[in-house]
Amino acid sequence: MDVRSVAEFTGKVIAPPGKTETAQRGGHFPGTANIPWGKAVNEDGTFKSYDELVKLYESQGFKPGKETIAYCRIGEHSSHTWFVPKYLLGFDKVRSYDRSWTEWGEPGGRADRKGRGQICAGAGVPACRGDS
Repeated sequence: MDVRSVAEFTGKVIAPPGKTETAQRGGHFPGTANIPWGKAVNEDGTFKSYDELVKLYESQGFKPGKETIAYCRIGEHSSHTWFVPKYLLGFDKVRSYDRSWTEWGEPGGRADRKGRGQICAGAGVPACRGDS
């Protein structure tokens, strides 16, 4: 589950405005659903209701018992999203990839070293590139 902004997910930007920790390239893991972390909270910063959260995650195919790995850019937002399904919804197979896109997507990073699939990007960038 990619919890970054739509612009980061599509490869339009490599980091939110003002952030100094940037990825080296844009895009996302192939087959990943994009649910920006902020969709789990109300305007006042409180979590949405249980029913709203279930609808949000299940609408993208995330359900209790399904292996789910949340990732973002460096781990700060994926930890938030890990907490929501794990502790608010009771999903038992949720993990957070703490080095997230910064590690995986960097040139020479895990995607390149491990041949672990393609890097996908949108809008003017090749649809997918990588080892597979």
